[in-house]
Order: sequence, then C-alpha cells, then structure tokens
Amino acid sequence: SAICREVDSVLEEKLELPEFFAEGYVIFSLLSLQCLPDILWRRVVGGSVLAVGGGDYLPSQVAFSRLRSRVDSGLSATLGGCLFIPNDTGALCRVLHEPGRNPPRAEISAYTPVIFAGVWLLVSPVAGSVRMLADTPPPAQWEALPHALRQSFPIIETLDGRVLYPHFTGASEAVISLDSPIATFLGLDRANGPTGKSVKGLKVTGRGKWPLSSKKDGS
Repeated sequence: SAICREVDSVLEEKLELPEFFAEGYVIFSLLSLQCLPDILWRRVVGGSVLAVGGGDYLPSQVAFSRLRSRVDSGLSATLGGCLFIPNDTGALCRVLHEPGRNPPRAEISAYTPVIFAGVWLLVSPVAGSVRMLADTPPPAQWEALPHALRQSFPIIETLDGRVLYPHFTGASEAVISLDSPIATFLGLDRANGPTGKSVKGLKVTGRGKWPLSSKKDGS
C-alpha cells in the first residue's frame, strides 16, 4: 500500500539498514534499530528472516518481540529458520540460515536453474543432487568461513560421484561462467531495485568477508 511504501522510504532514509551478502547471510545494526518500536523493528528485520530463512510468511509480532529482547541482551536466538548471533560488543547481529533437523535435498539437471531451500538459485553444468554441506569438511575456499555459516551452503553431488562447490554470485552480476556451478542468494533480489539501490528496508552489499567476530557460534 501507499502507506507502507512511505514508511519504508522513511526507514531507508533514517536508519542503517540490514546488509545482504552473496554468501547467504545478513548483518544489521542493533544500535541503529534501538529507536524503533517493536512493530517497525519487525518490519525492518523481517525482510532478513524471509530471505535467509527461506520462508513465505513472517512469524508473529510476539515472536519478534521475544527475539528482539534476546539479541538486544547479547544472546543468540532462532526464528523463522534463522540463527541470530550478536557480536561481542552487542552493536551488530548476524542472521544465518539454520539447517534444521531435516535439511532439504533436491535434484538438479544440467543448466536448469533450481531453487534450493527457498534461499538459493542454483545452476550446474552437470546433473546431480543438491544438499547442504552440514558437518562434512569444506573446500579450501570455504575454510575461512565459520561453521555456523557454511553448514547451510549448498553442494552438488554428481551422478559420477564427484562433489561440486558452487561459486556465490551477486544478483547484479551480468557475466557468469557456467564451467562450474553457481549459487545466487535470492535475498539479493529482494533488496535490488531497478537501479541497484536498496528498497523495502534492505541494503545490498554483495560479496563479503565475514566482517564480524564472535566466540558464540563455534567459529
């Protein structure tokens, strides 16, 4: 509605908005959102929950209020398929995908895009099955990333027994090689407007290098 669009416009102008990264996670400033009433806090953080968790509907206002209470106190929390981890200073919070008890699997055909876990758009040069990395050893290019993040990364098991590790791309990348599989975080599409600017309370950063430090996630 027009009222919602006006609210989003004001929030975007006044606040430090959540940042979305190609590796499928979000960071937002707890300090920047302190001034918001719970209903607007839910509106700002809710986009991160839908994008990272892969769900279709937001949890209730009561659930978000409980979440806010925990993260504002420096405590980790889960909601909507997401794991929220405040950093050591309590200034920032990471939002990661939580694999859950029954992680999904999917079949993939060569060069046919597949949406996986409601979070990733995958394209592979060969057919196979898609699953999450979970606790299996990561490839060298993922070793620097915390286990809590990389455990939900998609990997492809080919029909001849190989394991392929996708290259993470930003939604705005125009030229992509299909010599190896690629994975695009669908949350970037939520945040990209027609000019590449942020919309609906989201801010796009693209690729990141895991800028937070924390001892609370086992990394």
